[in-house]
Amino acid sequence: MSTQFQPTDQTGHVSRRLPDLPPDFLAWQRVPVYVGTGDTRSLVACPDTIKECQEIMSFCHKHGLSICPRGSGRSYGDAILNDQNVILDMSNMNRVIEVDGESGTVTVEPGVRLVDVYEQVHHLGWTIPASPTDSTISVGGALAANVNGKDSWRVGNFGDQLIQLKVMTADGEVISIDRQNNEPLFMAVIGSMGLLALVVEVKIRLMKIPSPYLEIQITAAANVDDLINKLDHIKEHNDFLVVWVDAYAKGDKLGRSVIHATRWSDQTQDPATVQADIAKSVASLANQKNRAMMAYKVLRPFINLGFHLQQLPIRLFNSFYYHLNDRQKPVKEKAERQMFLEHNFDKSYTVPPPDILCGPHGYTVQITVPRSVAKEAMTEMLQLCQSIPCPPATTILRLHRKDEHVISFSEDGFSLNVEFHPKKRHARAMATFMENLIECGIKYGSRVHLPKDMTLTADQFQRLYPRHKEFMELKQEWDPDNLFQSDMYRRLFVTDKASSPQ
Repeated sequence: MSTQFQPTDQTGHVSRRLPDLPPDFLAWQRVPVYVGTGDTRSLVACPDTIKECQEIMSFCHKHGLSICPRGSGRSYGDAILNDQNVILDMSNMNRVIEVDGESGTVTVEPGVRLVDVYEQVHHLGWTIPASPTDSTISVGGALAANVNGKDSWRVGNFGDQLIQLKVMTADGEVISIDRQNNEPLFMAVIGSMGLLALVVEVKIRLMKIPSPYLEIQITAAANVDDLINKLDHIKEHNDFLVVWVDAYAKGDKLGRSVIHATRWSDQTQDPATVQADIAKSVASLANQKNRAMMAYKVLRPFINLGFHLQQLPIRLFNSFYYHLNDRQKPVKEKAERQMFLEHNFDKSYTVPPPDILCGPHGYTVQITVPRSVAKEAMTEMLQLCQSIPCPPATTILRLHRKDEHVISFSEDGFSLNVEFHPKKRHARAMATFMENLIECGIKYGSRVHLPKDMTLTADQFQRLYPRHKEFMELKQEWDPDNLFQSDMYRRLFVTDKASSPQ
């Protein structure tokens, strides 16, 4: 396979450290950031088997290269970049190995997409708890990021659904780990951003459901106090919750919101109808994405103009959307049921893709708000968001519960997922804002979700994640030569940059 690029150092000179002729399973490629803010050059491999993974690992050891595993490439920042080194694209290892419809488990390779698992298990009356809202995320990526869903306050994060992993350690050995066998490694690999070992097989615990349909409720909250009070009540009667927040509202309207609550419907259908509806939903997800991408390509100039004006159109939309759902009745119920697959995953395609939503200078931040200080923390964070020239384009709130994985952002409380679309001239103001937002989070005991981070410093990361030392001790034990790295690893985890292999 011919190389597409020659690696260069920061001065533009060709690096002599990397091999000129990599083996057939490696090729130089430009690897873009998912949100479209840049790219890097890497040797990319797409193995089909464990044996090929071992061959790549041996090659990297021999030539002093590091490896960054990647699933579907949906992390927003530099967690899936490995400049001048190797990216191990696991998307070809995408077999569903076994579905056990009796016990409710599924065993898969890491490149399997979530929608592919649903296609196998949903018609049998099972679901994947803690599923994120992008159906194309791979199981390996969901594991590495320990993603969360609209039900995470009930079921925990994705890592809480995992029973057993097979991982390839830095020396090429494949071992099985779970909560009894190599428990410290198991708890650290989940949420590790691929920095401890290469996951080659995953066994997931599914959850039994009465049907694949949902009953939907929508209600408005007038401010932060009203939001917290209503969530405490609504969560007792629903299975999923997600909150749209008007980040522009001020004064006694600060934090006004629209709460989307859903629960599994117990009105079952005959098996043939259920299977047909699931197949239709799976096909619809792909078609919907293709149609949306075509529409965004055509409408991009107009969307960019809206974000250029930003404050006026977003403020008007926020006000319209809130008042549309602020009814006399405390809860507005949709008469029709909706398929879970369409409801849970549709937001991935009915809002602009990240490169349009955030723009060339923007980013996303998901930051937790501990329940014990929820009112104070949310109030201060929303006020900070209003102090900048480009307040958030979208603000989404979710509920969470604490988990025990070593690098996990989940806390008992809430998270704010905030997307910004600043202009280039606002770079300094946004940098100051991010510094203030992170310091606010540190003060309240927050965490920042690493797959969506592009701005943290090593000092901020280590103050947000006090268990990072425990993580680094495990890395020294299982990966003493720092085989598994990424651009994020070198930005956040390595304090002595001079000693870090590049």
